[in-house]
Amino acid sequence: MLLLKAAKAGTVALVCHRESWEFFATCAADNKHFRGAWELADQGDGRVRAVLSGRSLIGALISLRHTRDESHLDGTWALTSAFYSRIAEGLRTTTSDGRRPLTVVFDDGVSDGDPGTSGA
Repeated sequence: MLLLKAAKAGTVALVCHRESWEFFATCAADNKHFRGAWELADQGDGRVRAVLSGRSLIGALISLRHTRDESHLDGTWALTSAFYSRIAEGLRTTTSDGRRPLTVVFDDGVSDGDPGTSGA
């Protein structure tokens, strides 16, 4: 079902740290459907915005799942699991009459007014 949702996506933007993007792209590179990002923009603070086609997203999801299943509770398992679940969450919320492309943000942080932030 998830791959079918990805197949229907025209474009999906992935916002993440540059090193996370490098991991993601390397993981997916060997899949015949992954074509890379057709747009890669610097978002500041080490973040990039990579725009993928639905086809590239299919290739990435297949590679992420395979790599996750072959890894054993290590850093690779954690990264592939996190990417896969965050993308899946985003795809499950899309609708066929959506006006904007899906943007998946892979960078959890705190907002500027949160009481948990330190101001030193």
